Order: sequence, then C-alpha cells, then structure tokens
Amino acid sequence: MWKWIAGLALVLSVGVAHADTSIRGVNLADTVEVDGQTLHLNGAELRSRFMVRVYVGALYLPERTGDAATALDMDGAKRVHLHMLRAVDRGTMVEALEDGLAANHDRAELRGMRQQSQGFRELFPDLANGDRVDIDFIPGQGTRVAVNDAERGIVEGDAFARAVLTIWLGDSPADARVKRGMLGDY
Repeated sequence: MWKWIAGLALVLSVGVAHADTSIRGVNLADTVEVDGQTLHLNGAELRSRFMVRVYVGALYLPERTGDAATALDMDGAKRVHLHMLRAVDRGTMVEALEDGLAANHDRAELRGMRQQSQGFRELFPDLANGDRVDIDFIPGQGTRVAVNDAERGIVEGDAFARAVLTIWLGDSPADARVKRGMLGDY
C-alpha cells in the first residue's frame, strides 16, 4: 500500500514540475526554446496602466535569477514575452518602448542607437487582445521580434538588445511591479 502511495506521489510531483504557470489568468510555458537554447520562466507580472490591464509580461532566461544586473549581463539568449490583454495601437506601443529606452539611457546613448531604434519600432504592428509578442535577445544576432509566432524581423547588435531589455529590467523600468515579477517576485 505504501509503495503505491509513494509511486502516485512521485507521478504527481513529476507532472507538477512540467506544468505551465498561470499569471493573472494567462498560461505561460515554464520553458521555451530560443535559437536552440532552452530558457526557463524567470518570472512574470501584469502590466496595467490607469487600472486597465494591458499585458502579462514574462522573462525567460538560461538560468533563474532574482537580480536585474545578473539577468542583463547573463550569457545566452533571453526572451521577453508579452501576452496582450487589450488592443494597443502601433503608435502607443512604439511610444511606450521609446519612453522605456529614454528612461534608462542618456542622450548620447540614444543618439548612438537611433538607427537601431527606428528599425525596432518598425517591427511592431497594431496589437489585439490575445496577441503574443516575443522579443528575443540572441547573442551575435540581435533583437528578434515575433507576433503570434510570426517573425517580424531582427535588429542587429548585442548592445542594442541589452538596451531594449532595460525597458523592463533597467534602473527606471516601465513598471517596477512588472520588473519585480519578471525577477521572480510574483
């Protein structure tokens, strides 16, 4: 009898270890593959603005960490996943991304990445409720954007990829609560 109970407990624990995670009603995969590398869900949180639910943002890393600097400097691919909870037009999304870059970089740095920023902005369409945006940071390639699993393009440069990641993990993130959630405090 005890062997049967122990066996059942083992089977159930294995099932739980591989189950997806739900954040604010949005199911997120515990692992994803980016450029042949397995990434682990580090954390996620709801982004709201003026009490309106905008998206659930999730961070995937090669190894889990609760430290933003470690996440930014970590070797390997990374992913920010946005699951939209409302429609957001392209202009609003682009403005939010530009604000996030400006909040974490000085004018000289922004001038130095002007061309890359323009290319990045062009990768974003109008987004609908339920759309899934994946922003992948791939060493040696750059920042790849996909919407609903359809690749929109890539912006070259590892430094620009790190700059984009500061929108969520920098010293002045777009939303401090989302930053904490992405770092595992959810």
